[in-house]
Amino acid sequence: MNTLFEYITAILTIALALTLIAYMKKRSENMELKRELVYLKHRFEKVKLQLETLAKMKSNIDVTVGDLGKGNLDLQILELYSKGYSYGMIAKKLGISKSTVYRRLKTVLNMKHKGKEAIPIET
Repeated sequence: MNTLFEYITAILTIALALTLIAYMKKRSENMELKRELVYLKHRFEKVKLQLETLAKMKSNIDVTVGDLGKGNLDLQILELYSKGYSYGMIAKKLGISKSTVYRRLKTVLNMKHKGKEAIPIET
């Protein structure tokens, strides 16, 4: 009788230990997901701010890209970027390299436009 009680106690102890291990693992995963969610929310707000600033800049530009034809590469890059095109997509569409797109976009966004502050660009 005493050994049966010891076996049951051992089995319950092992089950409790396994349950605690599983709980700690899930808790760790949940905490990691929460950290990632906070990071993604922060990143989303930055991109949203960039897009709003680009929209304001676009409204301050008197000439549209369509009117320029192939004349002003910086405006074409800015137009496509504001529509959500990636650097690679812009480069392919305009027939230039991705590094040229990045460099020119960075220059345009970091310039002060009509007294406004520079727009931070992230890669």
